[in-house]
Amino acid sequence: MRKLLIVSASSNVLKEPQEPVEAMKRFDGILMRIVRRYYGNKKVDILLLSPVQGLVWADEKIPYKQPLGGGWYKLPLSEEKIKTSRETNLATLRRVLDASDYDEIHVGVGKYMLSLIEGFEKLVKKKTKVTYASSAGLGAKLKSLNQWFESQNRHA
Repeated sequence: MRKLLIVSASSNVLKEPQEPVEAMKRFDGILMRIVRRYYGNKKVDILLLSPVQGLVWADEKIPYKQPLGGGWYKLPLSEEKIKTSRETNLATLRRVLDASDYDEIHVGVGKYMLSLIEGFEKLVKKKTKVTYASSAGLGAKLKSLNQWFESQNRHA
């Protein structure tokens, strides 16, 4: 069975090259480096969540777009922008979940980024297990993500 990983894209966005490149190459940060280490696991599909780009596939070619100011631990978005982004992201997730049969979805986003996909659980089939990166803070999330990937490799 397939797994879906939804993680926050990094707020560190590479300007070069100017032409569209895979999202995994456009975003750069410690979380992305861990995801890249396991990227290519044929049983795990990866969606990156960006407040600027929305939900994008890890291998989707995207252009450079100016990141929002500050870190993503606190989104500098209005309530209206959050609502609009959430609606777009949920529509994307609806298409993804209707087209694929996942047995597990692992979500590795902070509470502010989670607001951009809030309510997605209602779209998930009852047989699909949904897990979340444990604890607050980057270190705990990184450890949780590493453990989740390692568990996927053991079951591969």
